[in-house]
Amino acid sequence: MKANQIIQVPLKLISSSQHNKIFEDIKPIVSTIKKEGFLHPISVRINPDKSGEFIVNLGEKRYRAALALGLNTIPVIIGEPLEVSKAIKISMEQLRQSYQHITVENLKELQVKAIGFFTDKKIRIE
Repeated sequence: MKANQIIQVPLKLISSSQHNKIFEDIKPIVSTIKKEGFLHPISVRINPDKSGEFIVNLGEKRYRAALALGLNTIPVIIGEPLEVSKAIKISMEQLRQSYQHITVENLKELQVKAIGFFTDKKIRIE
């Protein structure tokens, strides 16, 4: 597999990186995927504990929407484990693009929550 190559991976080989977390409503994402398919692949990394399996890097809501839709495969880009600071920056940029109406104050609050999430001792950070 080449770096940054988009491939189809069976959903059963992908696991969440955010266990036991509360997520916002994924119904709009489910609806979009149902109508238009995946507009962007999710980013995954190789699961070091399970050969041939992957863990979500970025795209958790799209991953959960695919589960809700009962899809068999989804498009992914296999990447390296993300450093905490890079994951936060990418997540913040995705939020900014997706929710351009969010104020700077809201983004700062989300950043604090993201830092708390990524430093949670239950989360294994590579």
